[in-house]
Parts: sequence; structure tokens; C-alpha cells
Amino acid sequence: MLGLYIDVDWLAGFDRTFGLSGSRHFFPHPCCGLPPHLRLLMYGIAESLKSNAPDGKAYEPLLLALMIGIIEKFSAWRELGYTERGLRLLVPDFRVRRALSLMRDHVSEPWSMEQLARACGLSRPHFFDLFGRAVGVTPHVYYSALRMEAAYKALPDTVMLIGQVAARLGFSAPSHFTRFFRNNLGIPPNEYRRLLDQRRL
Repeated sequence: MLGLYIDVDWLAGFDRTFGLSGSRHFFPHPCCGLPPHLRLLMYGIAESLKSNAPDGKAYEPLLLALMIGIIEKFSAWRELGYTERGLRLLVPDFRVRRALSLMRDHVSEPWSMEQLARACGLSRPHFFDLFGRAVGVTPHVYYSALRMEAAYKALPDTVMLIGQVAARLGFSAPSHFTRFFRNNLGIPPNEYRRLLDQRRL
């Protein structure tokens, strides 16, 4: 059993739209069964916490990826926060809203921050300044959390080779994906997959 006690301010610090998680209507049900990809993500975080000295800053991106997955699956965010009106209220700047939509809808695209800034009609420094003030973290940290969550969904499928997972997520080479994954979780994707296989036994 996984019990989540959500610090709304912490969650909203990453994305203001998640500040609505404090609403009593945000999660329609108090309990739910975790789907396999979220359960395996939870196990992976637990394994990582067991094998390393705990550091809140180091594990925040992993916890954020888990929260994004749970919110996407079980919350009423579409009704409460991701309506056009709700998003306008929470993120007034239309350029930041465009960046959030591009990252969420095209998580497999190999975006650079310069490309995202241009797509929003901004210079890179102005984009980082607006995004940081609106969302609470840099666009790179936010996009990395989305890509990690997508990786957690794909890796349990052992039929797919690591290189295929890397290509699906927009990495030009498997080694780039391996470095990205290890930098975020502390272990390479093949080791993460091995840990998941052990959990299945």
C-alpha cells in the first residue's frame, strides 16, 4: 500500500496547475489500484532510496514523475485545472501555457530549450524567466520529469529493447537515453529493468 500525503505548496511549486490538488474534488476517490507502470515506478523509487543516502532534492524529480502519473490517471484535472479558463487563471502568460502544452503533448520530441523558446516567441533568457516565475522550476527540470515518467511507462515492456525505448522517447542514440536516465535516477535503464524483473518474481 502506498499512502500519499500531498504537500500542495510543494506540488504547486513545480506546476501551478497542480495547486488544485488541494481541492476536495481533485481526486474523486480516496483509494485506487495502481496500474503496473506506476507500481513499478514506486518500487524503483523505493529501491533507489534504499541504496543511496536520502537527499530530498535528489529525489524530488522522481516523486514529481510519480505524482504526474497519478494525477494523469486518477484526478479530475481536466475538469478543474486544465480547462482553458482554469489554465488561464493559474498561468496567465499564454506563452508559458503554450510551452506546457508542447511539452506535455509532444514528450517524445527532442526539444531543446532554444526550440521551445522560439516556439513560444521568446528569447531563451526571457523564456526561462517567465517559465520559472509561472511554474516554479526551470523548463528543463519540468521537461525532464515528463520524459522520466514516459520512460517509467515504457521500460516495463521487456519486449522492447532499450534502444527502442530511447527512440520512442526522441533520443538520437541509446547512450544518450542511458546517460539521461542514470543522471536522473542514479542507475542505468537496464539496471532499473532488472530490479523490476526481480519484483515480478
